[in-house]
Amino acid sequence: LKYKGERLYTLARAGVEIPREARNVKVFRLDLIEWNPPQLTIDVECGRGVYIRALADDLGRALGCGAHLTALQRLRTGPFSLANSLTPEKLSESVGSNAWREFLHGPDIVVQHLRTAVVDHNAENHLRQGRQIFLTWQEAIPARHQELCRIYSFDHRFVALARYDRALGIWQPTKVFDQIDQKLTNTQQSYGGPPRQVLSADSEISAVSTLGKLLDPKLS
Repeated sequence: LKYKGERLYTLARAGVEIPREARNVKVFRLDLIEWNPPQLTIDVECGRGVYIRALADDLGRALGCGAHLTALQRLRTGPFSLANSLTPEKLSESVGSNAWREFLHGPDIVVQHLRTAVVDHNAENHLRQGRQIFLTWQEAIPARHQELCRIYSFDHRFVALARYDRALGIWQPTKVFDQIDQKLTNTQQSYGGPPRQVLSADSEISAVSTLGKLLDPKLS
């Protein structure tokens, strides 16, 4: 969060108090880890936009005693956790021993929450040319308008991200990834194993059931 271009925590550390407007945020979990009067340690799982210093203040007001933040440590953001983090020193050592590739991740690691589509070579070519494709839906839940999905080739390469246009019934590529050597990464691009069916692409894009199959992200 910022105020006139300055981060709120920077202003807070400088002793500058900025009035903050109330905002709707999501706190999924709040656990008491340690109580050592007058200090307590909590573990918070939250969504975007949560200002932990404000949360500490709110807790103090609710308890009627006041409270402020003395330390803050981010344990996880998205798929990245502190437990699996790497120090600059460790990374420097890995470069010297040529082991740095062990710490690389595939570009799809940040979109594992999206459903996946597996397409054949012709459909992949359509995507790389910026052309829309049709995907056959194999699930009870239909695609939502503007929904994003991640698309893979049959040999596990991460090909593209595509967005659904419900009115036209097509998927438009929004980001197409280069055909790089994805073996450099230590996380395989995964769509839940070999699909039961991969549909081939026709030369024309008029057939609805031509270009792929959607899978549930829980299978990934």
